[in-house]
Amino acid sequence: MVKHILQNEKWAKSEYAWEADAWKDVFGMMRDDPVLAVDKHAYNTIREKRHPVTCLLTGESKFIKRIPDATFGLATFKPRDYQSPIAEWDLDRDRLEALSLHRYCGLHSDPSWGKSSLVFPFAAYEAKGWSGDPREARRQACSAGSVYLDMLDRLSKVPGKPGDLDGAYQAEYSRNSQVFVFTSFGAHWHILVGYRRPRLAREHVGMSGMSKTVYDFQRIWSGRVSTERRAWELLSLIDQIHLWGVTVFRDFVIRHLKPWHEFGKRCYVNDIDFATFSSDKRIRIFDESVRYWFPMPCNELAEWTKHFPPETQLRFRDALGHFLFQANASYCMETRGKSDSFTSLFNCIIGTCSKTHLVGYPLGSLEEVHAHLYDFHGVEPGTELDLKLSAEELLSRKLRVWQVGQRLFLADRLVLHDDDMEVWGGPSGKRKFKDIMDEESDDKGDCGDNTKTKKRKLRSYYRF
Repeated sequence: MVKHILQNEKWAKSEYAWEADAWKDVFGMMRDDPVLAVDKHAYNTIREKRHPVTCLLTGESKFIKRIPDATFGLATFKPRDYQSPIAEWDLDRDRLEALSLHRYCGLHSDPSWGKSSLVFPFAAYEAKGWSGDPREARRQACSAGSVYLDMLDRLSKVPGKPGDLDGAYQAEYSRNSQVFVFTSFGAHWHILVGYRRPRLAREHVGMSGMSKTVYDFQRIWSGRVSTERRAWELLSLIDQIHLWGVTVFRDFVIRHLKPWHEFGKRCYVNDIDFATFSSDKRIRIFDESVRYWFPMPCNELAEWTKHFPPETQLRFRDALGHFLFQANASYCMETRGKSDSFTSLFNCIIGTCSKTHLVGYPLGSLEEVHAHLYDFHGVEPGTELDLKLSAEELLSRKLRVWQVGQRLFLADRLVLHDDDMEVWGGPSGKRKFKDIMDEESDDKGDCGDNTKTKKRKLRSYYRF
């Protein structure tokens, strides 16, 4: 290692020579570890624009793509790999892709969205030769580290639909995420550790144009690696980070992925149940010469896919159709196991939870209903974001749970298509279609509308 560094200095080698030697001499053991994935891997993110003079956020955002010189993450596995003892079912490549594509999950495991070859990175490396700028290397590496911290923060939250409000963490220790940054400027090396935290009051929290979170990167070691002593210090720290990545960090990721996989299974089961009873069959899916028709709502992609061109979205839709086909084979009612069924399943169709009244956001219990209403629907129309409903107000709110067949829907009003459907209105028990029509007529007054007109008006709304 020292020999290569001295030769590069003597002959004033380019940035490529420094980077190639670092891959072999410094990160060689991490590259050879089958548990890790190390690559020159791109990352995508939505970055908010800043004013060029004041450096305050302008409220606009842009989609960016960057490629660090090296990214260190966890390896994923396929069915052919499960003979190996290091293979982990929670890090299955298809399962992680299914989580990222579903409209109610959207969990990014790979920084290059839509893939799952290198997941949940914990370190980034940027190299510059003597002709480069070390400050630019540090800025690029820390920018990648901030994206990786956002991914880990999303993973550590309670599974749910992406929203504007911050959700709760799965456990108290879940917020303790960190990433490492390696930079080299010729023979000079720096190692930094970064973490994510809320902005403090003394840092102008809540001020217009200021972000809600802060990313702190602190230097833990630096030196000019031109002697064996300095090389030993650098390699010793790299080995410690390597050991932490394959033990503590990997266990942290797997432990927090398990609730996400359960939530993803619930989402796909919810779609399969809807596809079984729905007459809306508008999407054709071919798999192994078998043709299946799936309703349009089940084929909605996650929100992040809109940043990709149409041909890429078509590829994502094909992958989602494949996962729906697999879920239909695994979780259909005839072959579904007891562990695959979710009791007391509600479907929220309020606001953005659904684009149709026939399929909605799955909630497994009344506790999840209250938490979901508080997190996503707790802000009254026309009020500021900080004026949320209290927990007592949510508990006292009269929730309407509507039952159509075996499905339960959570909404104020539900579109009804025929007189045979029965709805549940809470403690009052079953109510027929005629009773609901009478209540709506009493609320709005008699305007001379006939029954057909009243039905059309009732069908025109079903959300808050």
